[in-house]
Amino acid sequence: MACGLQYLHEKMKLLHGDLKSGNVLIQGDFKAAKLCDFGVSLKLNEKGALCDPAQYYIGTECWSAPEVFEEGIITQKTDMFAFGLVLWEMITLRAPHVDKLDSDFSSDELSESDLSDSLQEEEYLKALGNVNFCITDLFFRS
Repeated sequence: MACGLQYLHEKMKLLHGDLKSGNVLIQGDFKAAKLCDFGVSLKLNEKGALCDPAQYYIGTECWSAPEVFEEGIITQKTDMFAFGLVLWEMITLRAPHVDKLDSDFSSDELSESDLSDSLQEEEYLKALGNVNFCITDLFFRS
């Protein structure tokens, strides 16, 4: 899934715009994930941001980065935020909630997930790190 998002951003110069679990197809053996539903995807300009993001954005609220609502900013980083929330949902088996978007997801929250018992500690900590990296401060998402 990450490779598909990277390809979309770097090679195709597109922003998905509505990345969420419902727009990810998982292969039966769980060895591959493919992005789908490009109905609201948009071409990026040279800087990576949309020319007029407030005019075009039609994402899904629970998977949208805070800067979309606060400043009308839509970049590749907003897709990264949504990617982090898809990872969150894969780990916890719960959809993200709007009231959680402004806070870091903690190990306590992830330990409440149904999958936390089945993950080895190293995998669990790596997954937690990936989620936090994607959803933290705009400056750090890339």
